Amino acid sequence: METLKKPIHEVVDVFPTDKSAGYRVILTADNFIYEKQPDASWLVDKDFGFGSACIAIGSEANKQEIAIYLNADTFIEKNTPFFGSGNDLDIVKSVYWGDRLVVARADDANENFDLIVIFSNGDSKQLTAIASGFTDMVVDSRSNLWVATDAGLHKFMFDISDMAHTLFLAASGSLPFDTIAAIACYNEKLWIMSTDNNDIEVAHYNGYVWTDLTAQFFSNTGITIVEETFKVILYKMFCDQSGNLLFTLNQNSATPGNLFVYTATTEAFTIKAIPGDFTKMHDFVKIADTIYAIDHATEKSAGKQIIFSFSLGTVHYKATNALVNNIVTDGKNVIAYSPTNLLNCVVPSVIPKSMTDYLAELEDLLEDSQKIHIVNIFPAVNKFAILNIASTVNTIIENKLTPRWVIK
Repeated sequence: METLKKPIHEVVDVFPTDKSAGYRVILTADNFIYEKQPDASWLVDKDFGFGSACIAIGSEANKQEIAIYLNADTFIEKNTPFFGSGNDLDIVKSVYWGDRLVVARADDANENFDLIVIFSNGDSKQLTAIASGFTDMVVDSRSNLWVATDAGLHKFMFDISDMAHTLFLAASGSLPFDTIAAIACYNEKLWIMSTDNNDIEVAHYNGYVWTDLTAQFFSNTGITIVEETFKVILYKMFCDQSGNLLFTLNQNSATPGNLFVYTATTEAFTIKAIPGDFTKMHDFVKIADTIYAIDHATEKSAGKQIIFSFSLGTVHYKATNALVNNIVTDGKNVIAYSPTNLLNCVVPSVIPKSMTDYLAELEDLLEDSQKIHIVNIFPAVNKFAILNIASTVNTIIENKLTPRWVIK
């Protein structure tokens, strides 16, 4: 595999006409590398294997810079012995934990599950010490991995080589409640929510201690829950880049089509109306003032992607067809996906683009017996992992979303 590409001659806004074959440029319109061919055409260079790079050294206005064009459009497959044919666990969630990829798997009843940690050198480790049902996991800014379950919260520290962990429980006074439906984080701060016993509980961790904000939530919003007649379901909980918490619940007379918001600066909960007829926003992310969401007719069904202004409620985009189930972001890209579809918005764009070419390349990597069936995507800066399952074989495919110039 090539690890160092041929050098670049110059950065251009338009292709030069006075150069010979073999002349290489970076075109500012798309940041791709092009090489002039003997027939005077320009051929884009996308032949970047995993780990390959092209270095460019330049000088402008007495400033010298080195830029590295990191691996672009080539996929690699990650694997582990635990993903072999015949395993009875399905992939349900993944997170990047530093240079490690952590995969949570569970059976259909969520009674048995494990964590698979895949290291950057290809080694992997199976963690089976967590016995209760998995619900969610996040990584905080201190590189701690937090795994939420229906019986407590587990914390793994990055620098603990044996993967030992701490279990936080309400009985020990280290957790407000044990049954956790979801967890979200902003820097070192965490949020957890519970909908156990048809009620709502919410708590905040400031990096040192937990504060139960359940009473404040009901006081600020004025909503009531009729426990005997209504099953509370948390659809999505998300922390934005300013540390604000946003979440959506299933509908009842108190919460029709509403987005609940905890604003970090005011330390108060408010209710934000969702625009139009988007009353079942099961999944969403917020980047700056834009909400990228999916409106589902029924829970877990494919939904229509919607994009609107958080502050004004102005709808920027509404899909015609129900194509996607889930939506994720790394802060730069917003990816909406279903088992067989990928749509991407490069922030701040509000028009999703189909990733048909990516799907074709993904399928080429899989074994003949496998087809694309995406169950989870987790992006990190400039890369993402796609978790696929077919015929009881788990597969992970990792890629750089778009080519990036990294200034050194």
